Amino acid sequence: MTVVVGGTFSILHKGHRVLLRTAAGEGDHLVIGLTTDKFLKDRKNYAYPAYEEREKNLRKFMSKISSSFEIRPLSAQYGNTTDDESYTTIAVSEETENAAFRINQIRISNGLAPLKILKIPTVRAKDLIAIRSSRIYRGDIDIKGNRLRALKVVISTHNDLKYRILRSFMEENLGPVITIRNDSYSLDSNQPFGEDTIKLARVRAESVKVEYDYSAGIESGLFYDKITDSYLDFHCCYLLDSLGEASVGCSSGFRIPENVIRKIKEGIDMSEAFGKLYGYEGIGEKEGIVGILTNGRITRGALISEAVRNALYSRVGVFHKQHVQKG
Repeated sequence: MTVVVGGTFSILHKGHRVLLRTAAGEGDHLVIGLTTDKFLKDRKNYAYPAYEEREKNLRKFMSKISSSFEIRPLSAQYGNTTDDESYTTIAVSEETENAAFRINQIRISNGLAPLKILKIPTVRAKDLIAIRSSRIYRGDIDIKGNRLRALKVVISTHNDLKYRILRSFMEENLGPVITIRNDSYSLDSNQPFGEDTIKLARVRAESVKVEYDYSAGIESGLFYDKITDSYLDFHCCYLLDSLGEASVGCSSGFRIPENVIRKIKEGIDMSEAFGKLYGYEGIGEKEGIVGILTNGRITRGALISEAVRNALYSRVGVFHKQHVQKG
């Protein structure tokens, strides 16, 4: 069984090594398409070693892990994968998976059997963002995925509590962090319900115009429970990273009193509604409604932290599951 894989391999980082080791172990022979300098000229926004140097480094690494491989120049997007009958499997990353689907479409139209697609899980740096050569060249991480400089996190909020909780959680779990508050955005001030909660959190994260490692949007919203005919309040965090990958996490929910819900449906947000009924002011930046309802046993800060945690750590497992697909 012949496995084919393609790439630039400008720096043989941890992600590349996992890809190549897995591909080499899948078949009897591995064909590596190595992109030529001419092909890369207008495709990469960073400097890369010449083909000869990349080939030398690639051959040195492969010689340690496989006794049956070859390296071929790749001067077109799909190389000869669309018409070579000897290939049985193509190894891809999540980044290149769509290209494999297109290759199989062309192979089928050419009367050839589709390739089995071996999808290699995303390999993440210590900051839980995918390892990419571009990030190494920028000096964000090293080839093993260790951070080389402070993480830059932006949160779009006017709320001091959200800002403090996000900064604290990121520092405790990812190391040195530069936290920036973005307040140059405009949102509908009405209380969000259901999936609009996550949509608004996404709008917050996507409103950032400066460079960042992570951009965060945190929103609280009401979800209707048909079983108990009541509304539960959840906090949702939308994390967007510098590569454009998003992850979402929500906190546990708690039930909001019906009289507060009636006020909210008149067109005001939850904190304002609760304040009008019970005389509390500014609770959104303090213990929150949940803090008052539970006599301090649960605070709004704890729920915000829970949402941030779930958004960040969903990156650890969900995107790492390896599986083999047939095209």
